[in-house]
Amino acid sequence: MDNKKSTNLPKEDLKGFEEFIEDHPVEGQLQRPLKNEGGFESYNFLEKDSHRLGKIKNLMSQKLPFMTSHDQSEALLHEQQLEIETLKIHLNNIFKHQSSGYRKSLSEIFDSFFGPTKS
Repeated sequence: MDNKKSTNLPKEDLKGFEEFIEDHPVEGQLQRPLKNEGGFESYNFLEKDSHRLGKIKNLMSQKLPFMTSHDQSEALLHEQQLEIETLKIHLNNIFKHQSSGYRKSLSEIFDSFFGPTKS
């Protein structure tokens, strides 16, 4: 799924809803007159909401059956575990060698804090 598309959708989808809510008074407030008395705001909201619901229906009908029939979560978790183990082995090999840059850096740090005092 394209993240750029999904971030733009809510603004477009909420536009009709915001217009619809603006024209309906909150309880306890005075009722203000509608912008257009023709009721086009309500129609616009319903049309955009119908379009949004159609997009959701298409997403659910296309993506969910595929995900349930071709679940990849176990394979991906197993692959990540193997990669983690490989990285651990690689890092341990680096840490074991006395001449590694990591060991030299650590010894410099410890010597600067815990080494003999310089006078």
